[in-house]
Amino acid sequence: DVRAVVGAAAGHLLENAAHFQDLISLWAVRISCEAINGVVRTVISSEEGQRDSTESQLSSARAIIETSLKRFTDSSDVNSVDDSGLPTVALNDSLDRDKRSTMLACFGLQNLKVGRLIGSRADLELTGMLARCDRNDPLLGNGEGWGSVRGNATRLLLTLVCGKLRLHVRAHVFVAEMLRSIVDAELEILKGKDSAGDAIVRLSAAAALDELPKEDVLLLLENLLYNPDPGESENEGKKLLSEKIARVISHLALSSPGALGDGCKIILDEMLRSVNRWAGSPSRRHLIRLLCLLASGFGTLDGVGRTVVSLLEPKEEGADVEREYVDTASDFFEYVALLDRLGNLRSP
Repeated sequence: DVRAVVGAAAGHLLENAAHFQDLISLWAVRISCEAINGVVRTVISSEEGQRDSTESQLSSARAIIETSLKRFTDSSDVNSVDDSGLPTVALNDSLDRDKRSTMLACFGLQNLKVGRLIGSRADLELTGMLARCDRNDPLLGNGEGWGSVRGNATRLLLTLVCGKLRLHVRAHVFVAEMLRSIVDAELEILKGKDSAGDAIVRLSAAAALDELPKEDVLLLLENLLYNPDPGESENEGKKLLSEKIARVISHLALSSPGALGDGCKIILDEMLRSVNRWAGSPSRRHLIRLLCLLASGFGTLDGVGRTVVSLLEPKEEGADVEREYVDTASDFFEYVALLDRLGNLRSP
């Protein structure tokens, strides 16, 4: 057994053999990300007509992605399988705590002890070796080691969340949770730092959003602004996906007020353009919060406020204002007041 032999060798070469498992975990995350990235590229190139693939091949490729995502979950539910019997993520799956730590360490956002090689004069830190390896790896953005994986990994996750690949909604929800974990970790690093620290978030989550083609951002908006048609029952998965995407974008708005990029601007503009469609939804509170944060970040709260107030104008003379829009306006100005108290308002 190769793994047993390698484990035994590690016991003699590592200062602490117990750290060998952490090293294996880092590589497992790396390989999983690379596998998903390769399959995503293949599927996208096929759907764009750059590669000939049968529908059966594309279906198998999507199944590979969902099976790979399952490796990151905390669920051991054997009933969570796809039509082919392969393990896949369930709607209530969460990101496994240990795998989250490993993933963040792999992306340079968290320290993970991986041990030290035994040496006579100067021990060689394994993390140093990892930082210098695989400079030509296609997943490594600018080729500067493991920390650089984060930028391309974030772009990969955004591509999956936006719905460009036709995965089950449960997979999109789980990917949004992975993306949220990265953004949360980045924000933790920013706490207590000066504005120079903003580059961390801009380099990954915000920069990745800005680099998405506009048509992909519009696909992301379809998931964000999910609103069931009249008479249609609400889809729990789509509602949950909308909430998770809104949380990620909200964190970007909070992390870089006054320095939001093109991706956030497209989202704000489209939210305003279609406000009549989604503002009356009973599940809109997270969208109102996001609208408020984006407007604050771009210094356009006055204009957005006028748009929200215009919802209160009767559609016909003598008609009553829809109750849902009254609640929408009330929520919006409640969040504006909260921002004001927190000192986060920007002058137009």
